[in-house]
Amino acid sequence: MSEIKKYEHFTEKVVGGQGDVFDDPIFSEYRKKWIELPDKKILSKFPMNLDICLTNRCNLRCVMCRRTQEIKKGIFQDTPGDMDFEIYKKIIDEVASKGGYAVHLSGDGEPLFHKDIIKMIRYAREKNILDLFMHTNATLLFEDVAAELIDAGLTRLIISIDSHTKDTYESIRVGANFDVVVKNIRTLMKMKREKGLKYPFVRVQAVDMNNNYEVRQQYDEFFSEIVDSIGHIEYINYNKLDETNRAYRDREYNNDYVCNQLWQRLCVNYDGNVYSCLIINDDSLLGSIVDSTISDLWLGDKMQSMRKVHLEGGISGILPCLKCGFQSKTVQEEVS
Repeated sequence: MSEIKKYEHFTEKVVGGQGDVFDDPIFSEYRKKWIELPDKKILSKFPMNLDICLTNRCNLRCVMCRRTQEIKKGIFQDTPGDMDFEIYKKIIDEVASKGGYAVHLSGDGEPLFHKDIIKMIRYAREKNILDLFMHTNATLLFEDVAAELIDAGLTRLIISIDSHTKDTYESIRVGANFDVVVKNIRTLMKMKREKGLKYPFVRVQAVDMNNNYEVRQQYDEFFSEIVDSIGHIEYINYNKLDETNRAYRDREYNNDYVCNQLWQRLCVNYDGNVYSCLIINDDSLLGSIVDSTISDLWLGDKMQSMRKVHLEGGISGILPCLKCGFQSKTVQEEVS
């Protein structure tokens, strides 16, 4: 029987019967805080989730991706860069010592391009990070890589795949091969189940747009027999970079929006620079892990100022929040 989990702009249907990290009471405590702390505007001493962008290299040009749009406009930092392992260790050590709940390996690139990805996952697992999860496009998730990922200790693996049909998928994830990706997913799941393992909990996730939204049910049916859960995230036009109309319903910007992420997470880029969110640009830059700490930047003046402005209803006057896109809402939707 499926279980539906709903978050802002996102829904997840758990279809596997074996349970996942959500069964852990500590994880339940974490997710309760994830909702309650922003709602009550209670600031924890350390971000609950840390997004770590291990590389800015990617083999795809996904049509809805902020990275793709920035490349088109010539504003993306396209010099290849990977996170140094010593910087990564410093980050993980602080998360572990300060009681951070989650580490999310993701960002502007494909994490499987990083030569130390398995070593990095193992290191974080040795530090007992509660929720250690990674996003991938699965194009490089071949059998040998899948075997190493399973053994390394990921809690969750989230695979970005936006359609259950080859033509639509390949028109969205430009440069990918649908048959290869689905084969990679099936192989990983087969290996995990043959070993009788609970982790990594595997979710496929689609960005819902005007060219794939109408077949959500067929998408869910296709993948429900393959993976542990199915996620849908509504298309967001970050920073209004995308000049096409990909949204499946009309949206408008809500200038009274208060962003929960200011009380939930921070992002560290491959070069050690720390940002207020996953929208990596000069406006969201807080400092560097090289000469500061995550904790200091989390509690620092810039983050505190951003929280204050949000609470006062003034995000239309500050960057990077002015055109972020995450604060968009349906035209008919009531703002709570």
